[in-house]
Amino acid sequence: MRSAYFPAPPVSLSSPDQQGWLQRLQEAERIVGITEAGIPQVSAETLSLWQRYVLGELTLEQLLVLQCQRLRVR
Repeated sequence: MRSAYFPAPPVSLSSPDQQGWLQRLQEAERIVGITEAGIPQVSAETLSLWQRYVLGELTLEQLLVLQCQRLRVR
């Protein structure tokens, strides 16, 4: 299933990497509210961090640190 809010996995990913991508996607969709509400229940900035997580650019720990820093600045 392809999400309108998250990028599709690169076709060059190996099967184990595709599985990891799918797990990150499902986790992100659940946490940002897409699974329940059908649309993100977070700000665009937060969604951008989760998109980077799904792509594998950020670990979950890095995402949480960046999100906490972002919220402190507000």
